[in-house]
Amino acid sequence: MTCDFSEILNEWKNLIKQEEEIKKKKRSVRNKMKNLKMHNYDYLIGDSRFEDMKEMFIYEGKSMSDIGVFYGISREYVRQILKSGGITNKDKLDYVKRKITSLVDKGETLEFISKELGMEKSVLKSFVSRHKIKEPITERQLKYYFRDEKITNLYRDGLTQKEIAKKLNTSQTNVSRVLIKHGMNKKQVSKKDVFELYGKGLSKTEISKKLGTSESNVTRILISGRDKS
Repeated sequence: MTCDFSEILNEWKNLIKQEEEIKKKKRSVRNKMKNLKMHNYDYLIGDSRFEDMKEMFIYEGKSMSDIGVFYGISREYVRQILKSGGITNKDKLDYVKRKITSLVDKGETLEFISKELGMEKSVLKSFVSRHKIKEPITERQLKYYFRDEKITNLYRDGLTQKEIAKKLNTSQTNVSRVLIKHGMNKKQVSKKDVFELYGKGLSKTEISKKLGTSESNVTRILISGRDKS
């Protein structure tokens, strides 16, 4: 089978022409896509859904994906709409940090803030630690704070550890531990002060209130002093 060289040359030229046409079409399509994107971006700037999306994204803590599902559009389209109004993930982060700081300053608990922001407690703890925000008190810590306050106040009123334990339905060991934690255990009471006040004619009850200890502790100190004398 013979092959004419001129035919091969013509076929080759045709292939080159086809490639050139394909390149031109590709350039044309790319330019159209570029113009379309610019047009879409200009349209996004005036999108009527922007304010609602901003509210959902920053203040309600919704993700871009959640917002996309709500409006029936893609996450990327939501991102473009928010971006057209200058809203980014940093804006959301700054808002959350300010919100947490404000709630902590008001004395709200970790559990309350977690529910308020729709964040898991573990995630909130990690977020607070990572961004060096003051850690919120837990409900457990708050409960112990009020318990400690009751115990120390009753102790100042002259009740014994046993009486406090019975009144607050707890163990005497717990009462003792709280008093030691707050520096109100019997070791902190000066025997010299007890005997000095007793010598001035003050009663055991008056001494206990004045020194911030229990009446039974004053009695023990006085008895131990007499035994040694």
